[in-house]
Amino acid sequence: AVLTFDPSAADDLAQWYALMVNQSYRWANEGWGGHIMGPSLIHVNPLLRLAQAEHSMSPATEFVRARGGSVTIEELPSWLAFFTKYVLSAERDVGYQVAMGTRLLPSGLFSTESGRAQLSLLINSTLPYASPYVIAGTPWLFHETPGATSVTPAWRDAIWHMGLSSRFPYNSTLSERTATYQTMEEHIQQFRDLAPESGAYFNEGDIYEPDHQQSFWGNNYAKLLEVKHKILVSDPDGILDCWQCVGWKGPSDPLYQCYIKL
Repeated sequence: AVLTFDPSAADDLAQWYALMVNQSYRWANEGWGGHIMGPSLIHVNPLLRLAQAEHSMSPATEFVRARGGSVTIEELPSWLAFFTKYVLSAERDVGYQVAMGTRLLPSGLFSTESGRAQLSLLINSTLPYASPYVIAGTPWLFHETPGATSVTPAWRDAIWHMGLSSRFPYNSTLSERTATYQTMEEHIQQFRDLAPESGAYFNEGDIYEPDHQQSFWGNNYAKLLEVKHKILVSDPDGILDCWQCVGWKGPSDPLYQCYIKL
């Protein structure tokens, strides 16, 4: 399913994100996964047939068509066919300067009326700053073996991996970059407050994650630290240390003096 439209009314984007919030729990249970970015959606589903997929997506397709947008729902013979047609054509530049924060948004925000209302209201208030980038690609339907992997268990109960980002010029001043990061912190903190028991994705996390041990690793942290201590016996110079990794020594280490201090 590939849907896109150009917002014309002042509240089109807020209504669109509210629709995404209202439908995402059902979509996750039906096997959908993909991306939501601004007035667009691209989702795939290995479980539904074409007619079922069209019916499942009908709330979104009706919304998009009512605004003169584009709707494509089709059945492709393989994952490679989808990848070739849609992913390769959507290549984007990487490596630009960006302040970013993310949060894993748990199922309770999508499965209950109060949760959906709170999340939609927060997204609406965030839109003047940035359109959330949503990866609806959590292991919701995967039957995991508890403790089998090191990722935070918050992934297992999340419906969305949601991110906010703000670019800044390569030649911006220190004060300008600091202001960009501080503004990002203010906005992503509201999503932490909405889901304080959840977590974040380490590789796309906030550089200044305030409780990185819990956010990135959850209940796995103690076991991972035990493993790290065994490794450190043969790593006296701390080569395996990194910013907010397991066993991180903190920002005062000389290695991290290039980081902005907020």
